[in-house]
Amino acid sequence: RNASDGLRDVVLAIASVAKGHLDEARLLTKKLPKSAAAVMLSSLACDEYLQALEAANFDPFAPALQPRPGQGASLMHVLR
Repeated sequence: RNASDGLRDVVLAIASVAKGHLDEARLLTKKLPKSAAAVMLSSLACDEYLQALEAANFDPFAPALQPRPGQGASLMHVLR
C-alpha cells in the first residue's frame, strides 16, 4: 500500500512541526539539570523516525518504517 500525494503532504507538514519541536526541546535541554537528562532519550528515537520518514519520502506505509519485533525495546526501561 502506498501513500497518496495528499497524505504525503500532510505527513510532511506534521513531521516538519515535530522536527521544530525537537529542535526547540534540544535547545532547552541546556537548562535541565544533568539528573533530568534522561528525559531527552526518547527524542533520539523520534529523530531517527523522522529521518527514516524523510528517506521514505514521507510515506508512512513504507516497509522500512514498519515496526519489527524488538524494535524500540532498548528505550522501554527509560520510559517506564
